[in-house]
Amino acid sequence: MTNLNTRKCHVCSSLVEQNSLAEQCIVCSNYFCLNPYNSDEFRDCGDAIIGPSMGVEYWCEPCLEKLNAVEEETLSKSPPSIFGLTPPGTDYFPTTNKINTPEHKQPPLKKKNEKNRRYKRI
Repeated sequence: MTNLNTRKCHVCSSLVEQNSLAEQCIVCSNYFCLNPYNSDEFRDCGDAIIGPSMGVEYWCEPCLEKLNAVEEETLSKSPPSIFGLTPPGTDYFPTTNKINTPEHKQPPLKKKNEKNRRYKRI
């Protein structure tokens, strides 16, 4: 006789009677076997991961495999060259601020604003 709380793992198709051993996948919303304890013998058909919001996310194996395949595909492609993105005939480096001084002279130095002391130091 099956319990009303019995859930079926969509990965291995086994029945899980304890609710603590079945979790819902964040991607596909199906239940799967997940052993939260290291000491007990039980199968794991997924994993618990700390997400970007620092919360625990439960992922089943098929969804993890899809995620890994997408990441490997994007990492295997080489990024486009930045030199290929600039139109031909333009400089790569942006123009600098040009100071209106003759080329043989250095730009004027900033004057140091010294405050005059009201009293002399002794």
